[in-house]
Amino acid sequence: MRIRVNFERPEDICYIGHIDLKTAIERGLRRTLLPLKFTEGFNSRVKMETGFPLSVGMVGEDEYFDFYLKEELDIGTIKENLNSAFAGTIIIKDAKVIPDNSPSITSLDAILVHFIYWKVLESISK
Repeated sequence: MRIRVNFERPEDICYIGHIDLKTAIERGLRRTLLPLKFTEGFNSRVKMETGFPLSVGMVGEDEYFDFYLKEELDIGTIKENLNSAFAGTIIIKDAKVIPDNSPSITSLDAILVHFIYWKVLESISK
């Protein structure tokens, strides 16, 4: 069973690098106590995939990661466990079941949107 999670990376953790964020997501998934699927090998890890990396200092409002489960579960139970495990770190917006053979996140068309905020300190019109 493959789950695609849509999450928000708030300003509180915008200075965490991509690899550290991936480690935090893996630790959060372990805290969910869901029947996770692990990679095969000597040092097994949670079988998961994250989306494109953001630059350090960028806030992500629409990020994704996928993970796999060994057995079928109700999506409501999965969302509840994710929200409790990631409380205070990332904001889980949505989670849905996708087919195991669907394309990876990084192979999908990426849309990059930058918002630039500024403040005018004094009037420039004369």
